[in-house]
Amino acid sequence: MILDIDCVEHPELLEQPVGACRSAGRFWKTNNLNKWADVGDFDGVCDLVNLGRKTAAVDDANGYADRLAIYERARRVLIWG
Repeated sequence: MILDIDCVEHPELLEQPVGACRSAGRFWKTNNLNKWADVGDFDGVCDLVNLGRKTAAVDDANGYADRLAIYERARRVLIWG
């Protein structure tokens, strides 16, 4: 069941885990981020999330280096955990 929740009228809902996850999931789906994630284009996903468009440059999205380090650590844990 999909619920339409007015986050403009009730932004505090985004502070709760359920609201935050639903918002992130909707953003991911609306922006078709699986297209980039499925081919392993980490930079492309970061560009779309942070810049709103795919750029030719690599690592130009805000906070890219930190995000990449966290991503690589999570992959190691999940793959070899």
